[in-house]
Amino acid sequence: MQPLTPYQFPHVEPKEVNELEEVKYLYLRVKNITSIGSDIRWYRGLRKLDLSGNFLRSLPPELFSLSKLNELYLSGNQIKVLPPEIGCLTQLVGLFLSQNQIKELPNELGQLNNLKELDIRANPILQLPPVVELLNCEICV
Repeated sequence: MQPLTPYQFPHVEPKEVNELEEVKYLYLRVKNITSIGSDIRWYRGLRKLDLSGNFLRSLPPELFSLSKLNELYLSGNQIKVLPPEIGCLTQLVGLFLSQNQIKELPNELGQLNNLKELDIRANPILQLPPVVELLNCEICV
């Protein structure tokens, strides 16, 4: 069996940008992805992004400019920090972060008023911030 090589997020040429804005769903589960480049910003129409089961350690700032995103799957990665910019994704209905290395959640999660499901199982989180308890969503811990 040949070893899997890491999938690299493709570089986007300017002529392709308009086509990428039409993409609504992007499924990149278990592709050995180690990082997401800044070109993720061109997927402006994304509603669902699934990056579960990869080797992501961090999330680029450009990810948080995807204002139409309503489902974000990041389970089974190596993410240590959930940036405060997560609060910019105000259309999120589902945020799936299980099986990472996240130790604390940012207060900006409280800005996700549309959130219905937050999955943070199998993370070394010691305490939930008070704003998380105020969210009107199902929390899986």
